Amino acid sequence: DPSSVAGKPGVIDLNLLQRSSDAIHSSCQQLIAPNTSRDQFIKSATEIAKSTSSLCNACRVASTNTSNPNSKRNFMQSAKDVANATAALIKEIRPLDDTNSQHVNENCRQATRPLLEAVENLLSFASSPEFAPVPARISPKARTAQEPITSYGKSIIDASSSMIMSAKSLA
Repeated sequence: DPSSVAGKPGVIDLNLLQRSSDAIHSSCQQLIAPNTSRDQFIKSATEIAKSTSSLCNACRVASTNTSNPNSKRNFMQSAKDVANATAALIKEIRPLDDTNSQHVNENCRQATRPLLEAVENLLSFASSPEFAPVPARISPKARTAQEPITSYGKSIIDASSSMIMSAKSLA
């Protein structure tokens, strides 16, 4: 039916961005906490690296999924900002691995700010409605035309379920 509209995926996976952002935020908090153990410290640094890598890959994919040259550029710039902020944080993490001095910890705390800011800027940009998915819309006429197919499918599932239940009772 011509009045139905096909769905369209979003340019970028906002759920992935949000999960990565949450992981980066919690890992940064853990990283700069005063009583962080060496194992927690390593785990947090690893999680930051994995999550920023996911964000950068998502930006790369989004830049190929959009036809707007400004959006392509913004996604790639966001990826660079996240990567550069992560590299700066890693430079501060290395001395922290050897010694847990207050001075080095404060440098690490300062280095988390640009990363968190870059992640927030990316989330803000990617949350624009122009990048959001468009859900499919099925007209009432098309829904009526599909009714025989969907009802037969439901009947097949019900019959299969009954058959499985019968087989379980025999076993």
